[in-house]
Amino acid sequence: MSTKRKQQPPHSTGWLWTCLQLLLSLALIALGIAVVFGDLEPDQALVALGLVMAVALLAAVRPQDVRDLVGRLAEAGPFKFSAAEAKEAAAQSVGTEDDEGDFEDTLVGLRIKLEYKLAYIAKHLLGKVGDEQISGESNFVNVGSLKHDKLLSREQARTATHIMTWTDQDLKRAGSEDVKALLSSANDLVAGIRASVFANMVRKELESDGWDVEAAEKLKTRRDWLSSREGDGDGELIRVVPVFATDQRSSILGPVLDRLKKRKADDEDGYIVVIPDHSKTDTSKEPPVVKLASLLEAMPE
Repeated sequence: MSTKRKQQPPHSTGWLWTCLQLLLSLALIALGIAVVFGDLEPDQALVALGLVMAVALLAAVRPQDVRDLVGRLAEAGPFKFSAAEAKEAAAQSVGTEDDEGDFEDTLVGLRIKLEYKLAYIAKHLLGKVGDEQISGESNFVNVGSLKHDKLLSREQARTATHIMTWTDQDLKRAGSEDVKALLSSANDLVAGIRASVFANMVRKELESDGWDVEAAEKLKTRRDWLSSREGDGDGELIRVVPVFATDQRSSILGPVLDRLKKRKADDEDGYIVVIPDHSKTDTSKEPPVVKLASLLEAMPE
């Protein structure tokens, strides 16, 4: 024979607030009597009244209200800011890569993709850029070093660090719209991080030889470099286009060349497409496609 346990009523703290309200009422009555009979000076009475009002305000706040407020602050604070920062970081990408697979809807998946791309950057991209030794023989790189070497922007570095340090459990504290926005922009950043680093390596190579480099207008997910000699207003203006094409049959080089062939700009004197040194893609004189190590030789005197 089974017996049903008697269900206990939910815990309530209503009686506590009733008692506090009663005590506050008695305190106000006592304060009034003291003022009437001259036991308290007006200044003292005002101070006492202020203390009673402060206690009344604290008593009016329920623990659940405090928890809700803390939760809203946690949701609205770092995650809203980081989602906006990640959007700016993705907008600062200056190159594209071949298709890298599906959208990652977890930080774990994004972290794995980011880690192997950082390893790729260390092993296959970095080395000597211009006159500056960017990496040694350890074949290791981290986000901080890329930021220090100006190969990633501040926003890109901060977003990449969030990907490396936050957990999916952290995201559960944020609102769904903030998480969606953050993951979308973070995916865009990781998808093009090697291309962004390579594009900034191209910029530094040009700057090491005295070229003045500015970012051209952005075209979808690509931004070219406009290069001219510093202090020479009548000098040539060359559009330098970094393309992270690594395979023999890259899917991104062809569309770039088609765009450049159709482009007509009266204020530009030509263009040069730059690919990584380890790329298996063919170089050519026409259209001008060179590897990074040969870029300065291809630039006009």
